[in-house]
Amino acid sequence: MIQPVEVLPIELIAFNGTPEEDKIKLEWSTASEINNSGFEVQRSEVSDGAFETIGWIPGNETSNTINTYTLYDDDAIPGVIYYYRLKQVNNDGSYQYSEIIEVSINNFSFAVNSVNNAMLTFIITYLMLKM
Repeated sequence: MIQPVEVLPIELIAFNGTPEEDKIKLEWSTASEINNSGFEVQRSEVSDGAFETIGWIPGNETSNTINTYTLYDDDAIPGVIYYYRLKQVNNDGSYQYSEIIEVSINNFSFAVNSVNNAMLTFIITYLMLKM
């Protein structure tokens, strides 16, 4: 008996989060898409907790080329660890989840007046160790 082959709706090749000043840039790429309606971007403050949708990015329906998507989480708070996942939704309403990624914005700042390089190095090192 021949078994049907399940065709996955997308081939996700990357999903990354990068802190940028006071927000988090979420970026992902697909190598192919079949009937892809789009992506719900979801966030949680607990790795195994409830996720909330923070944005929707339309997909490219059906594509055999690399597609890159970006969403900024403008509501991220420095010092908080966030967990993100993608909910990829097909045209028929079915869906699948990506792996979960962890991202946070480190919050430290310093002012430089007239100090020598040795003092500046000490200050930066001290602040980094306190984090």
